[in-house]
Amino acid sequence: MVAVGANRTPRASVLRYAEQDASAIAQAFTSGLGPLGDSDVTLLLGRQATSHRLNLALGALANNPPEYVVIYFSGHGNTDGTGLADGHYHFATLAKWIARIGAPYSITILDSCHAAAYARHARVGLGGLAGVLDLPWITALASATPGSRVIFSTAADRLASESDDIRHGRFTHALLRALVNAP
Repeated sequence: MVAVGANRTPRASVLRYAEQDASAIAQAFTSGLGPLGDSDVTLLLGRQATSHRLNLALGALANNPPEYVVIYFSGHGNTDGTGLADGHYHFATLAKWIARIGAPYSITILDSCHAAAYARHARVGLGGLAGVLDLPWITALASATPGSRVIFSTAADRLASESDDIRHGRFTHALLRALVNAP
């Protein structure tokens, strides 16, 4: 798993909870309920959430492809890509890495404004989650048909939001609640 959270992106307002969201997702996947160990996660937060470090993490996965790969991003986004501490990371670049990694099962989770614009750049079809919501999330991940799945916090023309009341991005908060409360 590679989890990325960037509160500060050049030429954008400062976010409050993107880094916390990435940490919380990594924790959910490595807790007693999650399918991964601590050594299976690369966590890139704040100033470490750079294009160079993300490419290194994705390259390591490509050099030794796991059966399952999860990529999570929380931060700013636009219709072309995501914001990192050192600038813009294009959706097409991310899609090429995912294809190069070639894991039989991959999930990319994007919690940013315009997240579903990834589908245009990655040339992926959009499908539903029918049936998946009826299974515990670990079982759903393990029994999914091979392929690449993408979960978007927003439509391509929508903005994501954070909440001081819940101290998370709204999408990630809901995702965490679903993962922790899964049957």
